[in-house]
This record gives sequence, C-alpha cells and structure tokens, in this order.
Amino acid sequence: LAVLAAREGVTGIPDMLEGPRGFGIAMSDGPDWREAVATLDSEWTITRMTVKAHACCGHNFAALDGIRALMTAHNLTEADIDQIHARVYRATAEICGNPDPKTAAEARFSLPYCAAVMARRGTVVPSDFSDEALADPATRALAARVSIEIDPRHEAAFPALRPASTGITTTGGRSLEHTQPT
Repeated sequence: LAVLAAREGVTGIPDMLEGPRGFGIAMSDGPDWREAVATLDSEWTITRMTVKAHACCGHNFAALDGIRALMTAHNLTEADIDQIHARVYRATAEICGNPDPKTAAEARFSLPYCAAVMARRGTVVPSDFSDEALADPATRALAARVSIEIDPRHEAAFPALRPASTGITTTGGRSLEHTQPT
C-alpha cells in the first residue's frame, strides 16, 4: 500500500519520528533518540518474548500459578477453599485489585475473579470472560473470598521479577502457601 501511495505522489514528512509534531513528542515527554537506537545492533526484543499463560492480565500470573500449584499439591477442589489470599507487588494490587468486575475487560484485570476461576477450573481461558461465566454465582462467591495485600519483598523484586505468594485457607482450617517467583 505504501508503494502504491508513493507511486501516486503521496509523501510523508521527513521528521515524522523526531519532529516537533512527530511520533516521539506524541508518545513521550522529550524522547532521547540516542538512547532509543543505542542497542539496535545488540538487543532484540524477541529474545524477551514469552507465551501468555492465562487469558488475563500478566500481573495476575504468579498468583494464578500459585493457586494451581496449591490445588494440585494438596489435591484440593473448590469445595475445600475457605479463603484465598494473594501477597503481590503494588502494580498487581493497583491494576488487578477490582473485587467486582462488571465486564469481560474488567474481569481480565481482576485478580479476585481470575483467582476464583483458577480455583474452580484449573485454568483461565477466553470463555471464562463470557457474559454467562461472569454471572456464575459460584465463581462470584469464591471471588468475594479472595484478598490482596502488597508484600514489600515482592515490590522490591518488581519489575525484574513478577512474584506472588498465594495462600489458601481450607474449610478444614489448614493454611497453605506457595510463593511463585515470577
């Protein structure tokens, strides 16, 4: 499309990145172009890419993995769970702390909702954000028993790591915990 447009005489501005009305000014407050290109020959973003493990915000992942680990290690079902407690870094609490999401988009960013789904189903997949899934009373009841707390150790580790310590208190009174470093 760009070639066809150019053939017809369409041109762009020569300073579209660094100009006074360019991309840099539009997307930041005073871009440092030397810094932006300093590692073009040695750093490749693709080497830091990961597979998205759950169909929700990545800040939830360590806590969700912790729930799955506890459920598996102790052969728990949702009926065994009295409370779920997640100790996380600040960004998780701030971005994913919504205890009562109303929409699919809000639910993807709700650790209480996603934790309840993980405990009930063992996974968090796209269909868990359908209108029917969002209205499920059992999921909502379990989500209401999920608490979130900022852990200074996890806050200090972020962003190099994205840790969480997840606790489950069983209906029988056992307190179980799993720390997931990232």
